[in-house]
Amino acid sequence: MRLWKRKGGVYYAVIQGRYRSLKTKDEKEALRLFRILEREYLKGRLVQLDKSKRVSLVDFMTEYIQSRGDLSPATLRFDSLALRSLMDVLGENTALKAVTVRKMEQFKSACRERGMKPHSINSYLRHLQAAFNTALEWGYIEKPLKIKRVKTPSHLPRILTPKERNAILDHARNNDFEMYRIIQFTLWTGCRRAEVLRLHWSEVFLGDEPRCIVRGKGNKERVVPLLPPTLDAMGEPKDLGPVFHPFYPDTVSHRFKRISRECGIEDVHFHNLRHSAATQMIESGVIGDVVQRILGHTDYRTTQIYVNLSQATLAEEMKKLKY
Repeated sequence: MRLWKRKGGVYYAVIQGRYRSLKTKDEKEALRLFRILEREYLKGRLVQLDKSKRVSLVDFMTEYIQSRGDLSPATLRFDSLALRSLMDVLGENTALKAVTVRKMEQFKSACRERGMKPHSINSYLRHLQAAFNTALEWGYIEKPLKIKRVKTPSHLPRILTPKERNAILDHARNNDFEMYRIIQFTLWTGCRRAEVLRLHWSEVFLGDEPRCIVRGKGNKERVVPLLPPTLDAMGEPKDLGPVFHPFYPDTVSHRFKRISRECGIEDVHFHNLRHSAATQMIESGVIGDVVQRILGHTDYRTTQIYVNLSQATLAEEMKKLKY
């Protein structure tokens, strides 16, 4: 047996390769609980983590969310939403072991009946897959639960045209300068909304080769070079604090939509800036591997979408050729 502390600060007792949350971040309290468990284990009376133990969805959710305290609030919120939605369909006292592929199909059907879009359902399914992978790791279920995603229509990402980009930037510069800074930075880095808002001056390195450390999904870090337009958007360097105003993420999305509508541009979202940046990188001659690293894609197939999109854009532009 050993005591183990997650990045989020929650302590665990590790027993024969399995993890049991002590549900505390206090070191003294964790040591006290660990010694009690250790004595019980040595006496042969410790029965938690036994595969025969019945763990309900609601009990697992509490322990699971606590164990992921080192992740972003947005990730934890979607973890909770996904698990609560599953409990709404199956019942909160349903045992983890009773959740089968068939029951997951039942959950998908219920989501469709509520009018959820395929992408939203798949977002829930991704979070549920991570949860059940952890349940397997903890010994709460005996075999993996493979959750199939629902089919989604294959659409190319919406890319802003040069005219649209310039219109949005000009309007933001004159009417919402803080959003102008965020939009300009996103177009020149391809960063996600949360990554932009999380960026602090302590993660920015100026000099001959300006760069910043971006914390992406799962708190994975990557290096993003900073070009002159990016540095202009960031403003006067500081020693500490956030680079941009710490807006709530949804506020950024709403303000971007408002700016776009005021420019007469519909059906665009803040994430389209990332799509546009990726496509512009490809069309400017940046090689795919570099684009993948800058954007933080774990799978090159995601980057390949922009390579294909760039080719589609070129083909569309070639239609303008006349003699």
